[in-house]
Amino acid sequence: MSEAVQREPEPAHAMLELEGVSRHFGDFVAVAETDLQIAHGEFLTLLGPSGSGKSTTLYMIAGFDSPTSGDIRIDGNSVLGLTPNRRNVGMVFQRYSLFPHMTVRENVGFPLSVRKYPKSDIQDRVNRTLKLVQLEEFAHRKPSELSGGQQQRVALARALSYEPRLLLMDEPLSALDRKLREDLQQEIRSLHDRIDTTIVYVTHDQEEALRLSDRIAVFNHGHIVQIGTGEDLYHRPQDSFVASFIGASTFLVAPVQGLEQDVAVLAVDGVDNGIRVPRPDGVQVNDKVLMMVRPERVRLCPEAPEDGSNAMRAQIREAVFLGDNVTYVVETEGGIEVRVKSVDHIDSSERFREGAECWIAWDVHDTHVFRDWDPEDIERQLA
Repeated sequence: MSEAVQREPEPAHAMLELEGVSRHFGDFVAVAETDLQIAHGEFLTLLGPSGSGKSTTLYMIAGFDSPTSGDIRIDGNSVLGLTPNRRNVGMVFQRYSLFPHMTVRENVGFPLSVRKYPKSDIQDRVNRTLKLVQLEEFAHRKPSELSGGQQQRVALARALSYEPRLLLMDEPLSALDRKLREDLQQEIRSLHDRIDTTIVYVTHDQEEALRLSDRIAVFNHGHIVQIGTGEDLYHRPQDSFVASFIGASTFLVAPVQGLEQDVAVLAVDGVDNGIRVPRPDGVQVNDKVLMMVRPERVRLCPEAPEDGSNAMRAQIREAVFLGDNVTYVVETEGGIEVRVKSVDHIDSSERFREGAECWIAWDVHDTHVFRDWDPEDIERQLA
């Protein structure tokens, strides 16, 4: 798979800049030479699987680790010689790291005390921050008297108390249950909209990244492989890793049997005339390419469509009602398993039933095709 990074235009006025930043541990390259610019007030998420380099990058920004090469600048000034407490950077960890013997108020005020703020100023800032995270009524409680979500809000308040211009968050919600995690995601996003702080957030959860971020930087094997909005990454993935990591889809490896001006025709079992896809640059007849189609782009039809769409005869293997959609797994005559997400069959009387014969169809231009692809990306989808 190509390691070339495809980028959208960088922010005109960067608050945080990484230039040629790398981190090596002996012969192991945790982060390859990385360039990244983040605008003031932006919410940028570093997304990727475990070991991809995202947390190492965050810790180098914070000052808890040092780059092997490159420079890190905040507001145009290099911070490589500064300790973490001199970078004016807030940090929220996966583990709350609260002092168990201190009250909520004392925990939130601790970084202010370390920085020698006047007592009156500490009191005002703590009150203001507790109000911001809606914890005023819990100010005199100990961490052990709080729920997990409340403890994480205390950790967030502590990081915000000295009003850092840059807030770093390392998988802060991964230990929480799904409902609480979604509630806190909404709170964090709402909080970001109300405060004048730049946030860099690390997660391996694609849904969390899509829900929270202005932009997302996708990491793989120490490289940023694509940067863009959630919509860019989902609808316009630029390599097979991004396509497989963002969203669940149907993937198919097939040889090219014919070429037209803007279209390649793929040879697929059970489809007499092949599958028509956008023609990748440089592709030749007999080349094997990777095809991907998103589940919401596939439609179920009782009869073969006559509008020029790609179409395959299939049978419903599974139909799951999920409230706002019905998710199907269908198997084509050629034995290909295809995912379909439909919002048109919510009413049970209109729903396709398991075992029913049908056709699946999708538009030629709703298909993504990759000349260069990694088999591991397909295995990830099948795992």
